[in-house]
Amino acid sequence: MAELARHQIILSIINTPAGSTLRFRGLNLAGLDLSGGLDLSRANFSLANLSGVQLQRADLEQARFWKTDLRMADLQQTHLAGAMLAEARLARANLRQADLRGANLQGANLARADLSGADLTDAVLQRADLTGAILDDCKLERANLSGAVLAGASLQHAVLIDANLHAARLTGADLQGAHLIDATCTGADLSGASLQAADLSRAVLVDTDLSGANLAGADVTHTDLRRAILRNVHWDGPSYSQS
Repeated sequence: MAELARHQIILSIINTPAGSTLRFRGLNLAGLDLSGGLDLSRANFSLANLSGVQLQRADLEQARFWKTDLRMADLQQTHLAGAMLAEARLARANLRQADLRGANLQGANLARADLSGADLTDAVLQRADLTGAILDDCKLERANLSGAVLAGASLQHAVLIDANLHAARLTGADLQGAHLIDATCTGADLSGASLQAADLSRAVLVDTDLSGANLAGADVTHTDLRRAILRNVHWDGPSYSQS
């Protein structure tokens, strides 16, 4: 049955006129193998069940996945630039090295998803759930992560230059070596986070909770720390305790 469904999808691709939209809205395609670089750009998968689907290296540029179930889906090296993934369920999905430039992931559930090496430049991740997600070496330049939950997430060496992290929750997150130059972190919760050797130059951390954070070796040149909570922060010298 799975092989037949794959065959039907390939026929749909072949028979759909150029410029037309492939429509899979609301279909149950769970567990299908759609890997191998299929051209599904601009396809509509909204409200569909794609849990456990294999879509490695597929072209899904500007495709629609509104409220789509993509839990544990394999989207490694998939092209998702400009895709609509608002409120999609992507828990434990494999998005390693995926191209998500300019994608809309507002309110998406990416808990424990693997996004290492993915390109999320200019992506919208407002209020997304990234609890325990892996974002090591991710490109998040100018990404909007305001209100996002990144508790316990790993963002080692992630590029967050000019990113918006307003009111984001990063409790216990690992940001070792991350690049947060010019990032806006107003009102964010970075308590217990590791920011060792992170570049926070010119970042805005006004009203940010940094209690118990590790900033050993971090670059805080021209960093705005007004009203930041700095209790028991670890700097290069002895631990800092705010009076």
